[in-house]
Amino acid sequence: MKRSNLVHIGAAIKSLIAESPLQERLLQHQIKSEWQNIAGPLIANNTKRIWFVRQTLFIELYSDVLKHEMQYHRSQLLNSIHTKINQVYVQELKIV
Repeated sequence: MKRSNLVHIGAAIKSLIAESPLQERLLQHQIKSEWQNIAGPLIANNTKRIWFVRQTLFIELYSDVLKHEMQYHRSQLLNSIHTKINQVYVQELKIV
């Protein structure tokens, strides 16, 4: 076997995942599992449910006051998400 055909296993796995539909699901899982770090303890503790529809992130909160306040901080939260996952995946954020 020629040396030029060798690929590191980590690079091969990343390439395989990037080409498959798993990439989207992995990003969604990463955002959900890191929600406490992304949003902070106040928002995370008041979050009822998080789900995705395509590239839109829906966040359901317990507190109506916090829902209203989050409308003003939506772009800041989107930037935090993009920074945490090192790419722009979430196109829109809806607070419900």
